[in-house]
Amino acid sequence: MVAISYSSYEAHLWSGIQTFLLRDVNRDSLQAAKEEMSQGQHTIIDVMTFTQYSNALIKNDQNISNFYYQRFTPEMKIAVDAWLQTDPLKNPNAPSSPFVMSEYNRTHVLLAQQFEEKTNLELQQAQQANENSSNYVFLSVLYSSSLFIDGIIGRTLNKKLGHILLYITMTITIIATIILIQIPTATKFFGS
Repeated sequence: MVAISYSSYEAHLWSGIQTFLLRDVNRDSLQAAKEEMSQGQHTIIDVMTFTQYSNALIKNDQNISNFYYQRFTPEMKIAVDAWLQTDPLKNPNAPSSPFVMSEYNRTHVLLAQQFEEKTNLELQQAQQANENSSNYVFLSVLYSSSLFIDGIIGRTLNKKLGHILLYITMTITIIATIILIQIPTATKFFGS
């Protein structure tokens, strides 16, 4: 009886762990999507500003090019400065724009990738928690089956059948206990 109760208790704990991990997966997936959307918005602003800046450069209009340069984000200024170092108006081998250069920092994409990596880890942990919960439910079924068969032994009149049922009960209990010893407990999860 104690093993049945303990297995049910662990199954319940693992189900709770899985629930909270899936909540974290949802939260971090949303955060990754927000970062990707934010990067898209920043990129659109950078592209629009750069388009006006480059048009002013081509027209040799220093006032307008300075105006747009001052409106670049700090990250975009770094990329534009690096791009200008390649002398793009005269050098045919220069990169086509600062957007294709490594200096163009896409911070929000990097943050989104970090959230996606975290989400993948949490999802794996949630799947493991689900598997652990299922294993404990299976143990409850094994122990309950053993208890049921044990109840039949006392009602059987055939001694040989009683001995066979006793060996079956012992085998089920031993196998279940070996499995019980090997699977992780929820308290160890909280300690990690």
